[in-house]
This record gives sequence, C-alpha cells and structure tokens, in this order.
Amino acid sequence: MQFLLVASLLLQVVASLPWPITRATRASRPRHGSLTWLELAQFHFEDYGLTNLCVECNKGEASDPMFDCLLKFDWMDPNVNHTCHCEKDWQWDGVTKENGPNNTYNTDYFVCKSEIAETFQFKFVTMTDLGAFTLMLSHIFRDSKDFPSPTVANLFGQTNLTLVSQEVSDTSLIYFTPDAIKAKIIGVTI
Repeated sequence: MQFLLVASLLLQVVASLPWPITRATRASRPRHGSLTWLELAQFHFEDYGLTNLCVECNKGEASDPMFDCLLKFDWMDPNVNHTCHCEKDWQWDGVTKENGPNNTYNTDYFVCKSEIAETFQFKFVTMTDLGAFTLMLSHIFRDSKDFPSPTVANLFGQTNLTLVSQEVSDTSLIYFTPDAIKAKIIGVTI
C-alpha cells in the first residue's frame, strides 16, 4: 500500500518537471525551409468553379408520365488548372423528391471525364426540387506538385445550389444560374 502511495507521488512530481522539448517547440521548429511541421501539414485548396449550370426537363406531351431531365455544367479545378464539361440525364415524374423509380437522379458517382491521369465525377447528395439540390464533386488526379510522383490525389467538393426558374410549362422545366458557383473543397484522399 505504501508503495502505491510513493509511486503516485513520484508520478505527480515527474509529470510536473519542465521538459527541454515541448510540443510547442517541436511544432515550431523548422524542418523544410522556414516552414514548421504544422504548416507543412496544411493544404490550401481553392474552391471548384462551376459555370453554365442548367437543369432542363422536357416531355413530348403533357400526359406523358415522366420528364427527361438533363443537368449540365462546366467544371474548373483551379488547383491543377484542369476543366471538363458534365452532362447527366435522368427521369422524373415532376413530383417525387426522393431518389427512386419516379426520380432516377444519380446518388452514385457519375463520371464526367476519365483519362489515364485524372477523373472528374459527381453525384447528387440531396434534391429538394429541380432548383434546389446539393452536389458532391470529386476530382482524382496525379499530384506531382504536392507529393512525389506517382501520387494520386482525390479532392472532394460540395455545393448547395439554388437555381432560377427560366421556363415552367406542362412539358418543359428549365432552371439555371447566371452566376459562377463555388464548390468548397471539404476533403482530400491520397
């Protein structure tokens, strides 16, 4: 019993002693030029840019049960100065908000562009209606700027969209945004 008492007192004394190397000095010690370890661990990615964003839904006759819808936009990744054009179609009954047989928007990633060294892909996260939805965007590319080759990076961006109604009729629904949209980078995998 006395041993436990002595051991606990010694542990408190040892823990309170000043140490020559603390976390603060370790983090602030330059290792790569004048950058600290903490600074080296940070990424400063720019937001994706989406332009010419439009949703069009059309059907031949007002009595047809489903609209044929198309989402299209141009996508710029300023982090690597690459672009692509995306177009994805789906069918919608004009009422249903949830994904399913009456609203077949993609909840899995759809590939807009795929090449040996990069892939642009996106998916719907939520869809309140044609003019209000959330997209998750993923750009996979070889990143020789930030990492040794042949490292592949995957940047994830997300944006909540509110589009303006341009045309609404029994056979045609068109929503767009005249502004450029920013998609915040919310994650990276390597």
